[in-house]
Amino acid sequence: MITFLLKRIGLAIPTLLGAAMLIFFVVRLTGDPAAILLPLGTPESVVNQFRIDKGLDQPLPIQFEHFLLDIVRGNFGTSIRYGLPVSQLLLERLPATLELALCGIALATVIALPLGIIGGLRHGSKVDYVGRFVALGFQAIPVFYLGILLILIFGVWLELLPTVGNFGPVSLILPSVTLAAYLIPIPLRVTRGAVLDVASQNYIRSAKGRGIPRLQIVLKHMLKNSMIPVVTVLGLQIGASLSGAIITEAVFGWPGIGRLLVDAISTRDFPVVQGVVIFATAAFIVVNLIVDVAYKVLDPRIRLN
Repeated sequence: MITFLLKRIGLAIPTLLGAAMLIFFVVRLTGDPAAILLPLGTPESVVNQFRIDKGLDQPLPIQFEHFLLDIVRGNFGTSIRYGLPVSQLLLERLPATLELALCGIALATVIALPLGIIGGLRHGSKVDYVGRFVALGFQAIPVFYLGILLILIFGVWLELLPTVGNFGPVSLILPSVTLAAYLIPIPLRVTRGAVLDVASQNYIRSAKGRGIPRLQIVLKHMLKNSMIPVVTVLGLQIGASLSGAIITEAVFGWPGIGRLLVDAISTRDFPVVQGVVIFATAAFIVVNLIVDVAYKVLDPRIRLN
């Protein structure tokens, strides 16, 4: 186990380095932050001083070197727009994003897993058709469109729920439902497919032939052996929730990391964009590592290589 963890940590380093290099150079293709953050008609001397103060006058290789050194020190730099450390901005916005992501994942899991399990156990039943309809419908609806539709129905027409900002648990309902709808289709379909596959195995038929109660077969054999691909998908859904949260937070004005990233892109706040991407990449790597370890817990026969 220790050897496996050390190998995965070693593989994570070039992954983070590649992500850092990609986002560093791509974000600079968007233009000069001075053109956005400084008023029109600002004297050229002031613009040049702004670039010098922010380190934007230096050659790109030198800027990239400073960026990597800051990451090694655990520092993502200073925001061009806010003048605050990027790590401080991330810590301030992280609780809101975690709150939204956890609620969305929990809601999606509560809906997707039962529909997938019942659909796999009762193939062709009404519940199976409902599950497939839900998966197909939610997969076809863009996140921003569903969010705007919910705002229009529950915020404008019915005036039941707040639509912008975070003013308590009630404000979390519409963003969580929107994010959950984005996350539901894949785990629902994977769960259904995994249960169907396990149900057709010879050892399940043998258990039925020995007269083992159906509930025991389902709980002890079918669900346990079908959970490995489901765990994989649920782990990946955490990463997907971050990408879905970016759009959801932008639509609902949710004060999380996703909204911070959108604002940083619009103002060309390079350090913030870089910090958010590196943070998300590191989070995704950690989640994948946890999923791999979970394989061993679910099935001791699996060797972690």
